[in-house]
Amino acid sequence: MKRSELATCLDSNTDAKEHDILLYHINTAMSIFNTDHPKNESLNLPKVIAVLGPTASGKTNVALQLARRFGGEIIVADSRQIYRGVNISSNKTSGEMVDGIFHINGIPYHGLNLVEPNDVLTVQEWKRVTLQTIESILSRERLPIIEGGTGLYVSAVLDNYDFADAPPDPARRKKIQARIKRNGLESVAHDLLQRDPAAADFLDTQNPRRVVRALEVMEMTGRPYSEQRGTQPKIFDDLRLGIKRDIAEIDDLISRRAAEQFDMGLEKEAKSMLKQYGTTLPAMSSIGYLEWQDYFDGKIDKDEVLIRNIKRNKKLARAQIKWLKRDDSIRWITAADEAEALVTAFLN
Repeated sequence: MKRSELATCLDSNTDAKEHDILLYHINTAMSIFNTDHPKNESLNLPKVIAVLGPTASGKTNVALQLARRFGGEIIVADSRQIYRGVNISSNKTSGEMVDGIFHINGIPYHGLNLVEPNDVLTVQEWKRVTLQTIESILSRERLPIIEGGTGLYVSAVLDNYDFADAPPDPARRKKIQARIKRNGLESVAHDLLQRDPAAADFLDTQNPRRVVRALEVMEMTGRPYSEQRGTQPKIFDDLRLGIKRDIAEIDDLISRRAAEQFDMGLEKEAKSMLKQYGTTLPAMSSIGYLEWQDYFDGKIDKDEVLIRNIKRNKKLARAQIKWLKRDDSIRWITAADEAEALVTAFLN
């Protein structure tokens, strides 16, 4: 593609300086794809963009900018934002319903509020819903953009993971959750990896939902969880964009966001949700709720709640970064202009 052709991809309102900067990024991106993205069968598949990164890295802003630029709709891949009512704690962005579809700043947003906090939604079920959503977006000749920090969700769709077809077992699940409450997540996860060491390569052992499901499947089937997860041929040609920030910057953003959530009424939300659902459900063990239980029981003050919230989010961010670094196909970006250039090259 010639430079003059690339220029037509730019917004007519872009000023001269922004125009030249974006053209530079586009030309760089084109050279990358010319060498690293050979023409093969994947290029005949439907195209999907993924905006990835740790918590508080700014995924939503980048995804929204790409959606506006390229006529996209966003699918959230977040294992906490699937729950209705889990709003402030999961950092859901406010929006409005338009013709039955949730919109944020005028952009259709899918994947939020799929189930109640006491419902179960397995990764396989989430994948099925998401594939239906992508099909719907493509039928409208729009660009599907997956935004998320839950790596297993993203991989389930883009790498076409094939999971164990073991239906949820509520009684068994309650027993496993009770073990976690009694012995702690770290101890239970350690026992799981002792039985299935290969699961360490992909399982987020800091996520109680993932640990519970893995143990549930292992106990039901009598086989290691790692042996029950395979991949099928890819069904999308995807571009994965990873937001790269210094860990110190991530930590600062996490601290500031936590304070903002307190100001937005996180205490009230946590009190209401914990009273209604208790502490054992996976949705209630998420960051933003569990820290408050000791406060409501009179064991700690609000300052300690904030400290624990920030500490858990920092731990989550590091786990997400570790997961993302395993994926060599991710194109790491530090600015939205780089993302736009890569997407322009990818789509052309």
